[in-house]
Amino acid sequence: MHWKYLSSLVLQGSDELETDSSQTEGSEEDDEDCWQERLSKTRICSKKKVQVKMASECVGGKKKASLSAASKLRIHECDVCRKRFVCTSSLETHMRIHNGKKPFKCDFCSKCFNQKVSLKRHMRIHTGEKPFQCDICSKFFIDKYELNTHMRIHTGEKPFECDVCSKCFRRNDHLKSHRKTHTGEKPFKCDSCSKCCYRKSELKSHMKVHTGEKPFECHVCSKCFTRKGSLQEDVKKREGSVTPG
Repeated sequence: MHWKYLSSLVLQGSDELETDSSQTEGSEEDDEDCWQERLSKTRICSKKKVQVKMASECVGGKKKASLSAASKLRIHECDVCRKRFVCTSSLETHMRIHNGKKPFKCDFCSKCFNQKVSLKRHMRIHTGEKPFQCDICSKFFIDKYELNTHMRIHTGEKPFECDVCSKCFRRNDHLKSHRKTHTGEKPFKCDSCSKCCYRKSELKSHMKVHTGEKPFECHVCSKCFTRKGSLQEDVKKREGSVTPG
């Protein structure tokens, strides 16, 4: 739910919502280059008696939000982490982080998700749908977020900076993984040998040592590898060993 100009929230305790229009006190000078207006609207959120007064201020012909301290008010609070939300539906979605509920199940692989939008995104892995295309290299992606992240390869943008060593990254999750190298945190543990890893992908790659899986095959010598990086290293060695005729 997005309200562009939110100035105050008032919780009404009665069974019926009482609406009260906000009026501008005094007179405003009417000038075609500089004018001001105030709007008042009432919204009800998730059956709670919440009166929302929305105000906007127009200066020089351009709207600027006029926000008071009351605009930061959140009605519904999480009992676990004390995070606050405007709507009960937002709180209910948030609570799934704490209670582990994942009511949205994939019909193909039975993987479950805590949000419907996450399931919808996941389904594209099975359907092969990639509706978002890069204008530069024509590569396709399953969602807009992945496309925007990919675009940073072309622009060179690395907006996520480590506050310890100032190293920059294209993705926030890459920054989070990198920070663990400073803290020494390795939250992903192998059930077979108790080895701990910085990243889930690193653990997944390590598990192939135990399962014997080698999905990366060299098309020249048919040798297989557990890691894509190992295959690439083998190809480089082979190319380096070839002497010009």
